Amino acid sequence: MQVINIWKRLARSIKYIWKHPLVKDERLSAFVRYFYFHLSTRIKNQERIIPFIQNTKIYLCRDLEGTATNYFTYLSDFNEMMFLLHILNPNDVFVDIGSNVGVWTLLASGVVGCKTIALEPASETYKKLESHIILNDIAGKVNCSNIAVGAKDGFINISNGRGALNRVLLKDEKGVQVIQKPLDSIVDNLIPSLIKIDVEGFENEVIKGGKEILLNPKLEGIIIELNGSSIKYGSSNDEIHSKICEFGFHPIKYDPFKRDIILLNQYNMQSHNTIYIRGINKIKKLLIDAPNYQIGKFIL
Repeated sequence: MQVINIWKRLARSIKYIWKHPLVKDERLSAFVRYFYFHLSTRIKNQERIIPFIQNTKIYLCRDLEGTATNYFTYLSDFNEMMFLLHILNPNDVFVDIGSNVGVWTLLASGVVGCKTIALEPASETYKKLESHIILNDIAGKVNCSNIAVGAKDGFINISNGRGALNRVLLKDEKGVQVIQKPLDSIVDNLIPSLIKIDVEGFENEVIKGGKEILLNPKLEGIIIELNGSSIKYGSSNDEIHSKICEFGFHPIKYDPFKRDIILLNQYNMQSHNTIYIRGINKIKKLLIDAPNYQIGKFIL
């Protein structure tokens, strides 16, 4: 069974890299990076620093945080990460809910140069987030907190040692107790232009605690992971989608090569991530006017 699971993971990784738009002209190099990474970290698992986007850097080691995917493909969540780069400017505020080790925070504060509020509940992952902030000398632009985001103030239990897959636990599950705060009480007067939500199914609770922020017209976009895991917490992709739309947002797909948006009638069924925007004409202008970035071999 273990061998079968390894082959399934390998097949998924090969398919993912093969289809990734940033490496379509250098697939061999991308696969070399992939196999070199896995072989080298199994022989000698030493942490090393590699270049990321522009002048930013990330720590690379064998882990569960998914950071290495950005080594193979330059940007793991290509469309959504490019939307962030094209929509934000240095005067904006970005809120990174479930920031993991801080890759999205690096894009916002390290590349664009805007203010970021980074929120990560898992303590071991939070330490890596802090390390990335120090490595990239962006402490003055990032407010980070080792807390969970939910519907109300209190305490919740989360899993430990699962990297990017750490999640809020149910009542009968044992884990690590962390502080939980609602989004509306965290951001204070720093109204974000963009929010990213990656909380492994806990999205509905985040929305419940962020109604004031979600209603604020200064908030122009949301990037949210909807992978069906919200069913654990009595919710669903459809329910979360409907709630976000009630705040005046519309789901879209983004084409970074053309800097064009495609309106959707539903959340993005072809990806675990969906981008929501409001003020379509303003968003289009922001995307067109954004500076270019060197991403792999492309200028986007």
